[in-house]
Amino acid sequence: MNTPLRPRRAAAWSACLLPFLAHAQSAPSAASATTSSSSQEIIKLDEFTVSASTDDGYKATNVLSCTRFNTALLDLPKPIDVVTREFMNDIGARDITEALQYTPGIAVTRETDHAGKTDSDVLVRGFAGGGGGVSSGGGNQYINGYRTFGNFDSLSIERIEVLKGPSSLFSWAIGAGGAINTVVRQPTERRKGSLMLSAGSFDKYRLELEHSGPLTSDRKLLYWVGVGVQDYGSHMDFANYRRVVISPTLLWKATPRTNVTLFAQAMHNEQVPASHPVFMQPDLQAYLTDVPRSFNRMGPEAFNDSEQLHVIADVVHAINDNWTVKFGGIYRGIEGWRNLVTGGTTVTINATTRVRTLPRSAAAIYQPEHGFATQGYLLGRMHYAGLVHKAIAGYEYFSQASQEDVRQPRPNLTAINVDNPNFAVGDPLSYPRLAGRYGKSRLISRSYSANNLWQAFQQRLTMQLGVRRDETYQARDDFQTPSASFSGKAKPADLISGGAAWRVLPRVALFVSYSESYEPLVKSDYFGRPFDPREGIGMDYGLRWDEATGRISATVTGFTVVNSNLEQADPDHAGFQVQTGENKSQGVEFSLFARPVKAWQVVGSYTYNETRVVKDPRVPANVGLPTANAPRDSWNLWNRYRFESGPVKGLGLGVGVVFVGQRRGNPNLANNPGIRSPAYHRWQASASYAARLFERKTTFSLNVNNVFDTFYRQSYAGLGEPRSVTGRVTFEF
Repeated sequence: MNTPLRPRRAAAWSACLLPFLAHAQSAPSAASATTSSSSQEIIKLDEFTVSASTDDGYKATNVLSCTRFNTALLDLPKPIDVVTREFMNDIGARDITEALQYTPGIAVTRETDHAGKTDSDVLVRGFAGGGGGVSSGGGNQYINGYRTFGNFDSLSIERIEVLKGPSSLFSWAIGAGGAINTVVRQPTERRKGSLMLSAGSFDKYRLELEHSGPLTSDRKLLYWVGVGVQDYGSHMDFANYRRVVISPTLLWKATPRTNVTLFAQAMHNEQVPASHPVFMQPDLQAYLTDVPRSFNRMGPEAFNDSEQLHVIADVVHAINDNWTVKFGGIYRGIEGWRNLVTGGTTVTINATTRVRTLPRSAAAIYQPEHGFATQGYLLGRMHYAGLVHKAIAGYEYFSQASQEDVRQPRPNLTAINVDNPNFAVGDPLSYPRLAGRYGKSRLISRSYSANNLWQAFQQRLTMQLGVRRDETYQARDDFQTPSASFSGKAKPADLISGGAAWRVLPRVALFVSYSESYEPLVKSDYFGRPFDPREGIGMDYGLRWDEATGRISATVTGFTVVNSNLEQADPDHAGFQVQTGENKSQGVEFSLFARPVKAWQVVGSYTYNETRVVKDPRVPANVGLPTANAPRDSWNLWNRYRFESGPVKGLGLGVGVVFVGQRRGNPNLANNPGIRSPAYHRWQASASYAARLFERKTTFSLNVNNVFDTFYRQSYAGLGEPRSVTGRVTFEF
């Protein structure tokens, strides 16, 4: 049974849908549409795409995220940061998480080479986006506007758009901090290709081959295809990560008004994972500092293997000069088989022998997940009463199913001698199944949305109002304990987003926005009642400046975000949870892009963010304390200069620094100074040289991460990577 809309939200729905009804007859006839110029037709199709050709080095001017249609950043009432492919290449980013390290409001929480690492191992404004799995909640990962989870290889990435704050108007399940939308590579009409070889510290090797161009003489069928092979060693004992990835994109210009795009990425992963948590002294008051950085509790018998596939199909059709429709879908599947070793972080020291031991616990996990989503959007462009009006209405369907089969040895593994370890874990197939971890889960969501963008006063004022309704069904079948199974509908989510941007000067805009988000959960309480979604409410306000020549752009944003319905341990029923927690994040973000001359690019940001516990009935003493891993202060700066003339023409030099302030440690322990993660600076440097080799452009580059080999804690759960050097050769043809 659907929950009726409250008056305020019903009024918002009426305001958003009225333009579609009022102007449905305003479109020109089909005959007149046929006579429109081809240039106009291309523009209409481009409403749902952004191209790297419009990027100016590190700077992007237009985005798809937030509105779902191509919009100038200066006109958006909501903060969005963009990472371009050129910037990723220059800093030597190997994946999405590394690409985001210079983005304001982002805190990286990854444990180096851990089996559980994904592309969402970050906090956005102090909040995690969830693991993305059907059993763990929402997630903050999107590809071309479709929700996904897990890993996505950098081979296929054109740019990364980071939405800040609650953003469920963009798509359904989004964490309160924001979302990460990856835009994939597109084919080109000009035939071109490249071969990249890289080798780095700790035996890290990678090869990439890509090519793009037309498949037909009329250039109506275009392709891009990339292949990547990597074999990454590690500074940690035994660890290794092998990957093979294949990714094609096809673009078919079926008619002057219709484009069909098909994208895929298939990935095979084999990993011996690593685990070096920040080990603690027996009194839990301080960290141990004499455990070697290379120590890997997982051992050589642990593994993390998977097969992963993404397939996206989109069709964009310009009905006429005023109306464009887009529909498509995504399939995402993963087959994963892992044997992981974890355990506590407290080292025990024998009073007599002084032998140091560490607890270990093994878990063999088979966890296939398969998801499918479809989307359909209708975009209208209207002019009336001095207004330029874009309105988009959409429908989304999402279905995700996962199976879980977790086994643990009984009794579990014995404690390991830290200084003389025996890493044996036995045969994972002989482990008995773990109670409560053998079953399957299902999540189905239907979403309806409408969003409007009005521009007035010669497009100096932009106003946005959007609404969304999500209905979620969730179920879990427990194969061992049928009484623990549950199913049902979560409380429907009715979401509103609104804001305005005012160009007080031609290149200076003030903006303010209000937004909401939710994350559905496939969980239930002790009584079998499905959990309500996590909810987020946020406010953003600030200023954007884009200097007329495009040489300097800056944004200052103040924000407040509240994240509620957080799960906590049930004080009355061991092993169960209740939804009583609430956290709040507020602060200021500053970002800068500068290009004083064409050859010199600068990117920098500063974030002041206080993320604190607002409600915690389980541990009232936590109220008012910072949340784990979220720094109050963080800043970064990257400079790169490319010589365009003279004896060193083709030489490029770059240097960057990332500062992360002190952070709270394990949230289950007291906020003692001895177990906080200290502040750190981490430096990067790069050098490249571009020349002609065999009449083809060839680029030699060198990247150094953690130049001064700083020992730092990336989070309370793990250490950062030591100094590493990577050399690359890229041959274009």
